[in-house]
Amino acid sequence: MVSVEQAVIARLKTHGANFEILVDCDKAIAFKGGSGDIKEVIATPQVFSDSKKGMLASETQLKQIFGTEEPLEVAKQIIAKGEIQLTSEYRQKLREQKKKQIINMIHSNGVDPKTNYPHPPNRIEAALEEAKVKIDEYLPAEKQ
Repeated sequence: MVSVEQAVIARLKTHGANFEILVDCDKAIAFKGGSGDIKEVIATPQVFSDSKKGMLASETQLKQIFGTEEPLEVAKQIIAKGEIQLTSEYRQKLREQKKKQIINMIHSNGVDPKTNYPHPPNRIEAALEEAKVKIDEYLPAEKQ
């Protein structure tokens, strides 16, 4: 389990109700992708209606909407169907990966007209920084 101080919120809004759990960002994304153990992902085995206020979700709502009152089973469904807040470190890591993909794509497809050789990756990276290009971590590299 991850500590509560380092946890982020995974949230699912359904049937007019809000359900939240506290999770580790990296492990929750890996779990959503199909790998990992739910016990390693969650910070507390509780389902909240508002985690900031500490308000727990009612068991009748859990049973009605998710078909079970078991917090681990509900947590699996919240991670699978809901949204996970991303930490700034994780977003920065995504941005760096996307930037490397874009640089690699330009390097493999672009040619310097003077020499007829590909532009070196360092030159491409310097040009992107000089032009202050904003990399969107959610858009595919091909569109950027």
